[in-house]
Amino acid sequence: MIGPILISLVPILILIAVNPTVAEKVGPNSFVGFRFPSTMLDREIWRTSHKTAWPWVIVPSLAGLLIIVYVWVDYFIANSNEINFGLLLSSVVPVIAGVVVGAIVAVRTARAV
Repeated sequence: MIGPILISLVPILILIAVNPTVAEKVGPNSFVGFRFPSTMLDREIWRTSHKTAWPWVIVPSLAGLLIIVYVWVDYFIANSNEINFGLLLSSVVPVIAGVVVGAIVAVRTARAV
């Protein structure tokens, strides 16, 4: 039962880690955000690149959250006997895709600034 719970935390942790408000408070010298040489040049580039990349991360992460909500609602409310692990694991795919696209957008924005 711990596996599905940990998988369910992935989109939530990504939304927290890449959130521009969190990244802005923490700054370019920590473990949160898109850490590339071009995004870490200064604080303004860090802030701009994260604000630009944020929409590209949030939409797929919310899609992943919707899949997770569906799996848990099906398990608890519909009294399913088992958790649909395939569907639960598929919730991580849009999150990973969003982070990759967000990273590309962040780097391109940092280079343009």
